[in-house]
Amino acid sequence: KSYTNSYPKSFTTSCETNLQDTNPSVSKKDIKDVPVYETNVLNKKISLPHAFINTRYSKKPLCLLIDTGASVSIIKQSSLSKVPELSDEIIKLKGINDNDSYCETLGTFQMEFNLYDSILSYKFHVINDAINLATDGIIGSDFLHFFKTSIDYSTKSMSLNEHKIQIHYTAPKYIIPARSETVIECIVSNDKSELNKLKEALVLDHTISEGVFLANCIVSLKRNNRVNVSVLNTTDSPVEVKNFKVRLTQIDFDEFHKNSSQDEQNIFNMSSTSSNRINRVLDLIRHSHLNEEEKKSFRLLFPIH
Repeated sequence: KSYTNSYPKSFTTSCETNLQDTNPSVSKKDIKDVPVYETNVLNKKISLPHAFINTRYSKKPLCLLIDTGASVSIIKQSSLSKVPELSDEIIKLKGINDNDSYCETLGTFQMEFNLYDSILSYKFHVINDAINLATDGIIGSDFLHFFKTSIDYSTKSMSLNEHKIQIHYTAPKYIIPARSETVIECIVSNDKSELNKLKEALVLDHTISEGVFLANCIVSLKRNNRVNVSVLNTTDSPVEVKNFKVRLTQIDFDEFHKNSSQDEQNIFNMSSTSSNRINRVLDLIRHSHLNEEEKKSFRLLFPIH
């Protein structure tokens, strides 16, 4: 089988453009009116899924980031061992580099890739190596919409034309600022057989490094088998946290209810003890000479709950 989109209408929306129409492609002659597309790649802070794709344009499988926040699909020129002839469709990308600057693409081509017994084809924008991107490219929302792709985080797979592609995760890296607290996503070290009992669990007694602590907390296990936790950096310097794993402890609800009942009993006993103590104090104070109105006012000084 062979599938091709033959340059379909874009599923993306231009973020900034000076053009009067919505056509995302322009000639190199009109470079000043190039539209800008948002990519929103946060590969330094969160763990985004990626897939390995075989194509005749590369001697090795291409590692492509799966980013639903990217408007278009892109590929680095250096990742192609065989660079095809590019069209003159030029756009600007925003969101890949750390700053707010735009980067200009080199053109587009229909990239064919192998999927079992099928050959699929889709338009990719080619970028140069000045782009701050750790992978070979990005599968954007335009690609995902065109092929009606679905991502299952529980099975770590992506369904594409009734075929499944295995997806992988890059170990997330976080920079915790000095003297601050930051919420990060962590991998769970428990065995997979335990996870069904740990949908709600405890995270206890984790020290990441000297002066960097993970707060004891109750967490909810997410669909990707990771949890969000709060990290406290008490040092005077930023600290990098990468690929940190936490172990979940099952909540003992029977013990919890037992302790709750005991706490209620203790509160009741404290209330009773307090009441008896006040009565003993009143007995020690001479107030027989007071009239009824004065006695009433006097007792208001010692409220009994």
